[in-house]
Amino acid sequence: IYGDWSQYAEHYLKLMNGAPFKAWLAGAGHFNPLVNVVMTGALTLRNAPETIFAVNALLISSAVPLGYALARKNGAGIPVAMAVALAAACNPALSHQYLGFIYGFHPIAFMVPLMLGYFLLIKSPWRWLCFGASLLVQETAAVFWGGYGLYLLTFGKKRQTGAVMMAGMLCWFFIIGHWVLPWTHDMAQYTQMFHYSALGDSLWEAALSPILRPGAFFRAVLHPQSLSFVLLSAVPLWFAWGADWRKIVAVLPLYAGVCMQDSPAVKTIALQYSMEISVW
Repeated sequence: IYGDWSQYAEHYLKLMNGAPFKAWLAGAGHFNPLVNVVMTGALTLRNAPETIFAVNALLISSAVPLGYALARKNGAGIPVAMAVALAAACNPALSHQYLGFIYGFHPIAFMVPLMLGYFLLIKSPWRWLCFGASLLVQETAAVFWGGYGLYLLTFGKKRQTGAVMMAGMLCWFFIIGHWVLPWTHDMAQYTQMFHYSALGDSLWEAALSPILRPGAFFRAVLHPQSLSFVLLSAVPLWFAWGADWRKIVAVLPLYAGVCMQDSPAVKTIALQYSMEISVW
């Protein structure tokens, strides 16, 4: 089994046995206070590895009923809504996250019900509860919402909302990545910078790498494994995006975040990196 689940399990056990405040804000290199509270509570009720795997499976599986509900809400008939639910169940970018393959748990799975919940409640003020909660799942949630803001700004009818969301999420990501996570982990830079070491030593250098280090940037982005990741993660979505190809704009920042990483080994749908893309 991929080792992420054990890192998070050890962190939750430390929280159960008493830990400083900053340990509740982040674990295993990510900003995830909501997940820390929920998972520590779940393990308090039943302290077993199966608890972690069960929560992971329930979160990922929520894409099936929520996908059905979202399709029906948008006017789809029962057969079409069932097809959407089936697609969610069979999408390898989601189904590969189950224990039956190699992945046991990752906090990003909490994004599945929160993202779908946001769009189910798109006309209700309650959607902002899902939005706010998602920002406490992982700092990279801001990357998706920033991309969604870009989509609204570029093609949507709510361009002002899109501009505010895009700018706000950019600020949120850099606040968490540049200040909060280095503080929680006693590090000098963003805790995930090891993924981007060829592009620079800080978030700013990585963001400006197309200008500062174009050779390293394009070697990573145009690597065959990067192209393979984009194609494999997008194939199950073409039938949905085909109706409106512009929606791919919302996930371009997520694709950039994966494809800019140094190691080709992480650019695979067997890991968690395409989960938010698949939900969108």
